[in-house]
Amino acid sequence: DTELYGNIILFSFAGHDTTGHTLTWLVYELCKNMKIQVKLQQEVDNFWRKQGNRPIRLKDFERLPYMKKCIFETLRMWPAVADGTFRELESDDYITGPNGNMVLIPKGTYVQVSNWHRHRNPKLWGEYVDEFDPERNFSDTEIWDNNFSAINPESEKFSPFAYNPRSCLGKTFANIEMRLILLNLLKNYMF
Repeated sequence: DTELYGNIILFSFAGHDTTGHTLTWLVYELCKNMKIQVKLQQEVDNFWRKQGNRPIRLKDFERLPYMKKCIFETLRMWPAVADGTFRELESDDYITGPNGNMVLIPKGTYVQVSNWHRHRNPKLWGEYVDEFDPERNFSDTEIWDNNFSAINPESEKFSPFAYNPRSCLGKTFANIEMRLILLNLLKNYMF
């Protein structure tokens, strides 16, 4: 079954690399921002006190709102797919060009949405776009509200997992994996 085999390869390799990339940048930002690291470690310590030895369930992640903010701020600053994805236009479209002139982009043209430039654009994110700020004001569509199923966090200014209907196949798995790894790392270590 070629589709099943392809999905296994995606989860095993593509997801591993991008998840590791995101966690590496998150630890880097925590090293530069000790107050943020301490606040996140406090949340992790509180999580484990309440969790005890019970197995972790998806619902338990609701007790990690600050970790969620740290993960999404990392995805904003250091997108795993910085150049975004390519798409072929299925119909003619227009964009606003220089001096407000409308420019025709013909059907069949390949376009690319660059995550790096949008995620770091001060017109979209404010003056301090290069500062790691987990308290940044993400809109409702840009960050998960503790619901991992069938939702792709996206907006015109933020799309860490590309856009629907072709969003990242492993986005839910990656977010679960990142939380589990961070819970165990920050339980025992300070960076």
